[in-house]
Amino acid sequence: MDLAELNPKPSEMQLARRPTLWYNEENHFVYEWGGWSYGDESDLVWTFAPDGNGGSSWTQNPAPTSAGDVSLIAPFGSSFTYSPGAFYSLGGTLKTGFGIAVAGLTSFNFTSNTWNNGSSGGATTSGFSVQAEAAYVPNFGSNGLLVNLGGDSPLNDTYQYEKGAALADMSNITIYDIESGTWYHQITSGPAPPGRSEFCIVGSAASDNSSYEIFVYGGSTNGTYDAEHATDHDYSDVFVLSLPSFHWFQIPSTQQRRANHYCQVIGERQMLVIGGRNPTGANWALSGDPWTNSLNIFDMTAWEFSTSYDASASAYQPSQAVQQYYASNSRYPNTWSNTALANLFVNANEDVTTPGAAHNGTNPKTGKGGSNQKHRDAGAIAGGVVGGVAVIALIVGVILWLLKRRQQRRGGGYAQPPESEYEPSPSKHQTGSRHELGAAEENQKLPEMAGDIPMLEMS
Repeated sequence: MDLAELNPKPSEMQLARRPTLWYNEENHFVYEWGGWSYGDESDLVWTFAPDGNGGSSWTQNPAPTSAGDVSLIAPFGSSFTYSPGAFYSLGGTLKTGFGIAVAGLTSFNFTSNTWNNGSSGGATTSGFSVQAEAAYVPNFGSNGLLVNLGGDSPLNDTYQYEKGAALADMSNITIYDIESGTWYHQITSGPAPPGRSEFCIVGSAASDNSSYEIFVYGGSTNGTYDAEHATDHDYSDVFVLSLPSFHWFQIPSTQQRRANHYCQVIGERQMLVIGGRNPTGANWALSGDPWTNSLNIFDMTAWEFSTSYDASASAYQPSQAVQQYYASNSRYPNTWSNTALANLFVNANEDVTTPGAAHNGTNPKTGKGGSNQKHRDAGAIAGGVVGGVAVIALIVGVILWLLKRRQQRRGGGYAQPPESEYEPSPSKHQTGSRHELGAAEENQKLPEMAGDIPMLEMS
């Protein structure tokens, strides 16, 4: 049976590229909002609840508004993720023209069913962020943290689609504390990946919640650079950012370069990679995607790709390389950018008084290690979501979305984004200054809000 028959999209529901998708554990609904619409503009929210038999039906919801009935723009290219209590979406662009970046951290609270649009002024120098990726980290901070990586950080609302003119520095990580509504930034160690967009990330916490690893795979810069550097391993390798050390690891890969794909954790420790295109100019429509059915699986503990899913795989644990790093190095950065940020990661009975102080996981006064019990409940909740209905619903949504998009392709071509002049990108391989947060913005306080999500896209 065609999966599209199990969950058909109504005719009035516009097909969209890279819509935001999230799962609400409280009502068991999957939500879709925004994206690059292939039809008329729409800010409507669509939902479905899995019926337990692989199917369901979509329901139309009103366009979201924040306090004062201010309409919220459904963006394309925002970084999004979700916690057990809310969805979050940072930045993006207007859907028409793709030349106007939008600011703000939009959120949707699952309990109150209310939307909010808060300031993104502390996220980047300009407050604009396009085609970045976000992860919800449940085991640090009182209510978890949002980590935003990569993408473009235009200096104003002028954005050039797929030109990589202002790629964000991925050695400077953006963190949002959900409890306080505060933005922070932290410099990393290790081999940070060069700037990129149209990539994917997933993350998982160690079983004892002592660390959280974020996996980064693929991406593009701009047509010129990508075509001339088809074998650049900095874009085909997998990168892993481990918290709380803020240390990068680079995993060599023999895969071809890939962009505009989607990643999702399935089972206990496997990253499913779905779809995508070769950003170097190779036409897979003619030569064929090297992956069967455009799917591949990466084992997040063994650090290797596989062509098959291992249903009996054990629970996620950091790889031997990560464990060895923590065994011989500090658990924390040698220099914290901010004492308040350090306090979100360091155990309660450890002494963190001055940015720049190094820590080895024990209290310098007592020699005792700190307790991580306060993070266990959050980790268990997140683990349940990832391991249960949320994954099934999102994967079904992804598959259905791909099938509908394939049908649309057969029926005719899609509109293409406008061409524009390329501007040099400040990535590792290109000239130009990086755009980093100024000192005055380093610890900007923002109102608390809810909402964010991870999502998909392919060409």
